[in-house]
Amino acid sequence: MLYDPRTIAFVTEAYFPPMQQDGLRVQQVHHELFGSTRAGYRNFNLVAGGAMLSNPHINGAANSSVTVLQDRVRIAEELTDTSLDDFLARQEIVLRLLAQKLEIPVFVACQVAIRSLVSSRQYRDAREFLARGVLRFGDDGLAPFGRAPHTLGLRFVFPQSADERNVYQVRIESYTGDVRSVFLENVGMFPGVVLAGDVEKLGEPVRQTYNFLTERVLEFLARFDQRTSIDGLER
Repeated sequence: MLYDPRTIAFVTEAYFPPMQQDGLRVQQVHHELFGSTRAGYRNFNLVAGGAMLSNPHINGAANSSVTVLQDRVRIAEELTDTSLDDFLARQEIVLRLLAQKLEIPVFVACQVAIRSLVSSRQYRDAREFLARGVLRFGDDGLAPFGRAPHTLGLRFVFPQSADERNVYQVRIESYTGDVRSVFLENVGMFPGVVLAGDVEKLGEPVRQTYNFLTERVLEFLARFDQRTSIDGLER
């Protein structure tokens, strides 16, 4: 692997035909998951349009939750040090139980967000890496703004093609939490019906979104992660 990405978020939204949610039945799901070592949740709360299962975390910015709404289930592990395999196991357990208890017949689409951090091998400041290494700005490249940017980055949208039905939206930005880190996000939208009995198939969109980020996006970055000569000066 070109870099050692530090994945900070896994989020899946699995969509199903709209239905009125019964908070009591979602609470029954919470009771069954409470003691699970792979997919346990400590708290249960009613929210607008549905219910949420969540875990308290010493890091106040972290989010470990399942939100059940009228047309989707949102499973999130953000800043919780969860691995890809752990998230996939949690997702399958949660979706299988919810499909059974809420009588969800099919899932009709899936959206996945993966967020990671990487550090440049040549630059100490991610903004310098993106401005000089990737965008190839010279000394006066940002001069029209009259001030230095606090964050800087790029955004790509990769539409459906003859070979790929999914859509990817990629962000590459400097990270406000650490000047050395580059923030990477890939959001994949996957249409297609998955039967409730086949929820393990919803793990594939997660893997594909993760692999696109950790392989294709990192390969793109690596091509620019080297010192270049700009305006005749070595940077």
